[in-house]
Amino acid sequence: PSRRGVLPLEVKALAECGGIDLDVIYPGNEMFSVRGVESPEACRRNCEKQVLCACWTWLNESTCFLKTDWEDGLVPAHRLSHGAASGRSGRGCKLSQQR
Repeated sequence: PSRRGVLPLEVKALAECGGIDLDVIYPGNEMFSVRGVESPEACRRNCEKQVLCACWTWLNESTCFLKTDWEDGLVPAHRLSHGAASGRSGRGCKLSQQR
């Protein structure tokens, strides 16, 4: 049997959980910010270390905003901002993919 359809589903799951949206700001529900964060990947790692962090936004001046959830618990309003990056915490991704 062909397994051609399996890989794209796995890649999509990884992108949704712990992925990065470039030039996008997720508004609202900030826990706190961290200055001097060098990259979006480092911001994501900061979020993954915080139990309550569900998503994050990194601004090109190297500030990382850690957030508890999307504003109003909905999919974030994608406010475009050149040089920004946002994403969901990747914490727990591997556990949810094994189910």
